[in-house]
Amino acid sequence: MSMDYVQRKFYLPKDVYTQLGMLAQDEGKTITAVLRDLVGDGLKQKKKKNSMRKLVEVAKQARKQ
Repeated sequence: MSMDYVQRKFYLPKDVYTQLGMLAQDEGKTITAVLRDLVGDGLKQKKKKNSMRKLVEVAKQARKQ
């Protein structure tokens, strides 16, 4: 399966970049690969939180009725 990529430019604090570099080295990956993994995992967590929040809202509405 082929992925399409978008190139973006953004700035990171030096300490964050240093931590990314150390993590990449520890995991035997590039900084880019580590960033992709971290962003992907973060988006999955956000999606789960939003889904849970919506479920709680639906449950509250059902209780009111």
